[in-house]
Amino acid sequence: MTETVQPQEILSPESLHAVFVDDEPIIREMTPAMLQGRFDSIEVFETPEEVIARFRKEDPPNVLITDGNLGEGKMTGLELARLTKDEFPTTTTVLISGGIPDINLDDKEILDKHGIDFYLPKPARLAQMRELPNNIRTLRQQQKAGENLPPVK
Repeated sequence: MTETVQPQEILSPESLHAVFVDDEPIIREMTPAMLQGRFDSIEVFETPEEVIARFRKEDPPNVLITDGNLGEGKMTGLELARLTKDEFPTTTTVLISGGIPDINLDDKEILDKHGIDFYLPKPARLAQMRELPNNIRTLRQQQKAGENLPPVK
């Protein structure tokens, strides 16, 4: 007997399971609240080490949202994104940052080198945050279809 797939199953968007990391407590509280209901799940972390450990567990998330500066003596969000992309290449990476000392975040080559799919300068506007999940889904659909299109920025 052949199983029939309902049209809504074919068209249903991919689930987005994100991790968010920032060293500032107020940002760890506010950003996920802005994104609530737009991702299927958002796990919040304080350090890049916690994020790396989470990705290495079973069922890693498919989206990393990171601040640029993750605390004194810690790796940067760029370094965390590069490490994540190296180990989990299908992960979509988002950098939300007010800047990283000695690094020009407006330089697309730097962002590409570190595997950043989306960059939002702080303070990110509410509209940008609300559009982010749809932009991520669009990019992931393009990648799955094998389209060689630039990411939606």
